[in-house]
Amino acid sequence: MENTMMQNAEQVAATKEKYSERRRRQLIALVPAAIAMLLLLWSDQHPGESLAGLPGAAVSAVSLVLILGTVGFSLFNWRCPACGGYLGRTWNPSFCSKCGAALR
Repeated sequence: MENTMMQNAEQVAATKEKYSERRRRQLIALVPAAIAMLLLLWSDQHPGESLAGLPGAAVSAVSLVLILGTVGFSLFNWRCPACGGYLGRTWNPSFCSKCGAALR
């Protein structure tokens, strides 16, 4: 909480705006990850079949790459704009658990 008190109103507003941008990017990243999860489930349920001309193994490989890419992106993106600390699994935190900066 001390860090929040030391920030002026402009810094707090900038931190909240940056957090909002990061949260929006997280939401957008969920779309391809969800599609990849569905494709992965499909390929698991339909072994040996193809989807749009791609063999099931290729669908699985592409899906895994998309999922791993989303995880990597989240580790990079889902950070506190004030201190850079990872925001963890919390979906929409009000404050950073590391530095106490107000995020919304």
